[in-house]
Formats: sequence, structure tokens, C-alpha cells
Amino acid sequence: IEKEAELFKYQSLFDEGLKNSNIGVWWHDLVDGKYFFNQTASYKQVMGIDGLEEKDENSEVWSNYIEDFKKNYPMYIEYLDKDAEIFSKAVSGEIDSYENILPILTSKNTIKWIEVRATVIKRDESGRSILMVGVNVDVTDRMKSEQLITELQRKNHVLNNANRSTIETTGLLVWTNDRLNTDDYDKFYANDAYINTLGLDTDDDGLVSLKDYKTTFYDDDDEGLDGRAILRSK
Repeated sequence: IEKEAELFKYQSLFDEGLKNSNIGVWWHDLVDGKYFFNQTASYKQVMGIDGLEEKDENSEVWSNYIEDFKKNYPMYIEYLDKDAEIFSKAVSGEIDSYENILPILTSKNTIKWIEVRATVIKRDESGRSILMVGVNVDVTDRMKSEQLITELQRKNHVLNNANRSTIETTGLLVWTNDRLNTDDYDKFYANDAYINTLGLDTDDDGLVSLKDYKTTFYDDDDEGLDGRAILRSK
């Protein structure tokens, strides 16, 4: 009874301190030969799943939840299997702590991304976990931003390839030094059509020397052409 009262006291403190946060605390402990999964109120809020008490105390119910999740959203199977494997290794004694990010299907049928950080505090004589403590952090916004950036990069890559193909097909002569860290403009990038048409060579980085480029100039008036000025004006 004293132990239960002490646990209730600490759980109440956790609940109050983490109220309205995106962080949930949980602990997985062995009592009288049976594992129990305890969590703070903020944990339930972070996970967004109704009836967590039932799922966390009944492994069969939780297993059914995971299987339904995999069935309806097979693209997340790899994440869920990885999390189950890491958790099992922590319980068995193969690892003492772990960090992982996994998707969760909320009761509103939306996907949340949860970062899990867990540490085994105590083990029995065989090395199995007696007490494991962890925190779950809602990182959905961060994951969505990273996914958006990845998608934008992918689209930009496709667009650049399409532009490059169009340029090469039409025979346009293209050059740039926008991304080069060359204050004196000694080198610049040019496409194949430009290099082949002017008969230029490139260095190991695929860049054209301004000195070589100037050899393609010819004067048609007293002032001639200033390649350096041309590059600076672009």
C-alpha cells in the first residue's frame, strides 16, 4: 500500500508538471511476475489514443491495435516493427537505452509522429528489465517539415533534370557562377553545349577557366570585350 501511495504521489506530480505539454512519461515495471505499463496523463494526451489504459494493461488488445494499424497503413510497417524490436532488446538486456521515432494512429484516424527515449533502470539476475522509464515526445510538426523539405528537394531535382534535358536538346549555351566561392571570378560552370561549341576544357570539378574562356574572344572595336565584366554583370 505504501508503495502504491508513493507511485500515485509521483504520478500526480508528473501529471501536474507536464500538463498541456507535448511530452508524456511512462514506466514499464515488473510486479509479482507480471509486467505493467504505467503512464502520466500527459502521455495519453500526446499519444491521442482512446482507452490507453486498456491497451497498455492488455498486451493482446495492444497487439490487435498494432496489427490493424499495419493492415490499414502498410507504409508504416517498417517503423512499427523496428520499434517493437528495439523495445524487446531493451527488455531482454541487449541494450540499456534507446531512442526511436515511430508513427501512431490516433483515435481521430490521424498520424502522429512520436519520439521515444527510454532507459532501463533496473534488471533482475537474468538481465531482464524490471524497471524501464521513458518519455514520448510529439514531433509531428518537425517530421512534417522534414517531409515537406524532402518532397520539395525531390521536385526541385526533377525540375532541374527536366530543365537540363530541355537545354541540352535545344542546344542553348548556358553558364553560371552563382554557387561558386570565387571572389575573383577565375572559374565558372558551363553546360556541355557551351563547352563543346567554344572548344573549352574543364578542370577536375567540371569548371571552365576564365583564362581559357578569354581565348575565345576577338576584338571588333578598340575597346574589345571584357569577359570579367560580363561575368560580374550576370
